[in-house]
Amino acid sequence: MNANGDAPVVIVGGGPTGCTAALLLARYGIPSVLLEQRTAPGRHPAAHVINARTIEVWAQIAPALAQEMFDASPGLDEISEIRWCTSLAGRVLGKVTLMPDAAMHDRILSWSAYRTIHLGQHLLVPILWKWVEREPLIAFRRGVVAEDIGQDADGVTVSMRSSADRAGAPAKIRARYVFACDGANSPIREKLGIDMPGDILGQVVSVFFRADLQHALPKPLPLLAWIYNPDFAGVLVHHMRGDFILMGPYMPPAQDAADFDKAYWQRTIPKALGLDVPIEIESTGHWTMTAQLASRYRQGSVFLIGDAAHRFPPTGGFGLNTGVQDAHNLVWKLAAVLEGRADPRLLDTYEPERRPVARINAEQSVKNHFQMDSVSGQFGITNEDLEKMTKIVAGAAFTWMPRGWQRWIANTLTGLARSRTRRLDAETASAERLRVGVAAEIPHQAEHFAARGLELGFAYTSGFVKPEGTPKPIIGNGVIEYCPTTWSGARLPHVVLQRDGRKFSCHELIGLREFLVLTGPGAAADWRTALSRQTLASGILLRVEALEGLADHTDAASWRQLYEVGDAGAVLVRPDGHVVWRTTEPAVRGAREFADTLNALWAGIYAHGDKL
Repeated sequence: MNANGDAPVVIVGGGPTGCTAALLLARYGIPSVLLEQRTAPGRHPAAHVINARTIEVWAQIAPALAQEMFDASPGLDEISEIRWCTSLAGRVLGKVTLMPDAAMHDRILSWSAYRTIHLGQHLLVPILWKWVEREPLIAFRRGVVAEDIGQDADGVTVSMRSSADRAGAPAKIRARYVFACDGANSPIREKLGIDMPGDILGQVVSVFFRADLQHALPKPLPLLAWIYNPDFAGVLVHHMRGDFILMGPYMPPAQDAADFDKAYWQRTIPKALGLDVPIEIESTGHWTMTAQLASRYRQGSVFLIGDAAHRFPPTGGFGLNTGVQDAHNLVWKLAAVLEGRADPRLLDTYEPERRPVARINAEQSVKNHFQMDSVSGQFGITNEDLEKMTKIVAGAAFTWMPRGWQRWIANTLTGLARSRTRRLDAETASAERLRVGVAAEIPHQAEHFAARGLELGFAYTSGFVKPEGTPKPIIGNGVIEYCPTTWSGARLPHVVLQRDGRKFSCHELIGLREFLVLTGPGAAADWRTALSRQTLASGILLRVEALEGLADHTDAASWRQLYEVGDAGAVLVRPDGHVVWRTTEPAVRGAREFADTLNALWAGIYAHGDKL
């Protein structure tokens, strides 16, 4: 960063994605300017499911950061239940448990050094801001709006103003690259003219409130509760420590978000809880539920990252995690370019690698969203109908009517839909048959809440990898259960090692700049010798390691099965932990192909398979 405040990278948006990008850049010694329009972290909780892969990214920044996230989150016993009910204190229609059986629990623990945690964004962002603020390589400018950007051959000019005072001439800052982490309604994306095609699935209103329920209801409370009664239909998210978010649909412009004010929620919250207890409303909000992908992730020296590049329904918890992993993918490449070790063409691999992952996550989120209809559709409430009604009330054929008529129709239709839920609490034979049918469908919602196969098993099929031309190994449909593999493009499988009395994940062997060559026990010396005889392109750094000191009863046979390259083969791993290439050949025969493959990729010979 120079005396004018210019920096190699300007990051617009101080949410989880922007903060992660800035902290990762700092690990490489690269200064950045982080612009955030807010002066304090938002208090209205948003994303709250943080999967193991995201924790691995934060651990690469600093193990203490990952530990702080864990310390701030509840234990598994407190977040083990997903419930369908007539109210939180009312009739339970069915539930899904997130606490796996002993065999699955052991498998989950073998997949990563970390586990999925539940940490609301209102608690997560203050932790990240604290880490950002104490990092000298990050100039964190709060209360600043990026108003415009202009590009030339040498970089980007960002025009910015105080978010509190828009008068006067804007300040300007120069950067070589800009990361647009400015959210779902990204002004930068709009200024670049990048469209965001996709469907609007619904409109949502929400309230963040506090209530002490520990004496009124049995513990633990469900993490999520889908509530259906004549007064409210929606979902309650338990953020621990007495913090809750309650969300339900609304239909603008016939219904106005302003109608769902604190007075509305004061009346509605007790009906959703099924309890009359003191409540403290912290904030209200509204948002659009969509499934959208930016048509491109880059324009010149500006990259779209996180929600600026993709928007998913919350059904699956992929949004925040995908954004953090976008930053992880891009930063190691940008560091290699800025340090002069790689050609700028390396940055061309960001979109073909990350966009297909976002597309798969979007598809799964949409699938989860409509799969809920198999439960609620039995009593006449479906997300499919909600999507149709949302489009109808926003269409020209509806909005020509007087506003009062629009509101009356929307209120009447939503009230009629909710009235069908009376059957859920009736004491009749037909009502009991309905409840049995509802309960039978609830176990089929498992993919919504346990998608470890996607969270840990996503893999790159083009970009900076050498495709294998064979299908990636999966278990089942590849969504629920993760199948560890060294298939090219996949995340390196986690193995516990023990050296000098310390146990640690093999992921700790992955360096910031070096490509890791990982071999079986006893094969490292042969690979070091064979590779020393090869000519590698300038800027390529290597580190050869053997998986020696396997801990936790991991024997050689299980290592061979997990890593799939035999005793003498090798796996080539990028700085972000994804496999570039692998071979079962011993070093004397495999080193030449190894060098040719890495040199070709480093020179910019990439396979761009995703053009959607």
